[in-house]
Amino acid sequence: MNENTSPHLLLVLDGPMQAWGYLSLFDRRNCLHYPTRSALLGMFCAAAGIDRADQAGLRRWDPLRLEVHAYRKLRARLRLDPTTEKRTVGRPLRYRRWWDYHTVGGGYDEKTHRFFIPFSAEGKPRGTVVTHREYLADACFVVLVAAPSEPSLLTELCVHLCQPRWGIWFGRKCCLPAFPVCHKVHPSRQEALAHLRQLAKWRPLDLDQPLRIVREVDRFEDGTDTLLDVPVDFQLRKFAPRRVCEEIPPPNQPPSAEAP
Repeated sequence: MNENTSPHLLLVLDGPMQAWGYLSLFDRRNCLHYPTRSALLGMFCAAAGIDRADQAGLRRWDPLRLEVHAYRKLRARLRLDPTTEKRTVGRPLRYRRWWDYHTVGGGYDEKTHRFFIPFSAEGKPRGTVVTHREYLADACFVVLVAAPSEPSLLTELCVHLCQPRWGIWFGRKCCLPAFPVCHKVHPSRQEALAHLRQLAKWRPLDLDQPLRIVREVDRFEDGTDTLLDVPVDFQLRKFAPRRVCEEIPPPNQPPSAEAP
């Protein structure tokens, strides 16, 4: 089945804060400028109630193909005339990166709250640990999910995301959605993008000027970057490489309805 004409699940990831961790270890937690596969599959597992130690449950999402679009949000203003439902839009919002300051393990008693205290490799209490964590503010991403080899998987995923068993968020628990995430399965990629333009009436986006489009590719020569973001084992934090093609559309060029 051709990936462009196969069914696509439309997801909108819109929230005041997002944190798509990549190569994020120890005391400095970095954030990639678009959602990683590991973060998205982690969100799918949470919605389906799949524990991080459940390897078979994680492998359930292997057939999924992900395409990520990044857009600017527009400032929306309602008109004063109550007889019309039209709205005007102002200038685009700039989404930004920022760092937050965290402390871990401070103020706990070693005898009664031992499990909350970080220890060194020698088994000694480290005291308060200072960490710096990066976030995206005012970002909005659209994810087109396809499964050419198993289209029924999209319907299953849609049900989980609309009725999640566990909470879903954008990278960290403090990054909550500000808009419904799942917007049904569409017969094709083109129809999913058409539905996105209808949603823009409620969540204004600068759809005519995407910031970037990131697609998964099968051949190395078709890609522009390699990411270590395919989850192999969430519990042990093992990841495999993935080849992607990141496209920066020229000014005033809407995203193509057909992938190259």
